[in-house]
Amino acid sequence: MEPTRDKPIASRGEDGKIPVLVNGIAREYDYDLSVVIPIYNEEAGIRATVEHLTQYLFAQPWRSEIICVDDGSSDRTAEILEELEEPGRVRAIRSPENRGYGSALKIGFAAAKGRYIGFVDADETYPAKMLGPMLAMLEWRPDVPLVAGSRLLGGGEGLNLLRKTGNLIFTIMSRVVCGTTATDACTGMLLFREELRDELGIEDFTDDLDFSLQMRCRCALLGIPNLELPIPYSDRVGSSKLSAFKHGLKFTGRIAHERLHAKRWKARRPSQT
Repeated sequence: MEPTRDKPIASRGEDGKIPVLVNGIAREYDYDLSVVIPIYNEEAGIRATVEHLTQYLFAQPWRSEIICVDDGSSDRTAEILEELEEPGRVRAIRSPENRGYGSALKIGFAAAKGRYIGFVDADETYPAKMLGPMLAMLEWRPDVPLVAGSRLLGGGEGLNLLRKTGNLIFTIMSRVVCGTTATDACTGMLLFREELRDELGIEDFTDDLDFSLQMRCRCALLGIPNLELPIPYSDRVGSSKLSAFKHGLKFTGRIAHERLHAKRWKARRPSQT
């Protein structure tokens, strides 16, 4: 039987903590939603990205926090993040060296204190307003722990031909090899229940750009259901960190690696009660 993942057990306490019964275990959360932004040399777009998230999230009835993880930027990103920090709302974490997109996400996820955890890229490509509908999908579907934003279902207008073609190829590969139902396996906008960190073993995930792809493949191989929501996508602000050849090989290897070790992932998955 699928476990009941969300069940409020009391009203919000005076300290603001949110008590929830998760798979039979009582937990408390400081926030309803934690949004992580992985950042590397994004001085051109990070201010607008954080400001748009702030304007949207803090106008909603749920409690949110924004966690900006600077992955060893060498431009003005760190300086800008210092200006954007707000106690209890916007936090900045700085990694001393550039370790990769996935590494920044893992640092942010470990620091997150929300019942739900999401991430968006720092280049002004993903609209903050889509976090509300994604959160609503998780609230209405207690059997589904993850919702992904699909740029291709949303039209994919902001994707150039090379990136759209590459994304289609890796999405199809993830469907054939790992059994995903993805239409956009490499999206940079996901939202999930916090216990999925342990279920997927996220602390051992890739440090690179294939992180989102790995999440989708791992969910499929473990039989963890997930949904997609069509989202609009805009041209990025600043230069891309994606190398078509280098990351194309890495994404292909990631899909093969996940399928090859499927039995190991199933054996390591925490028992569900």
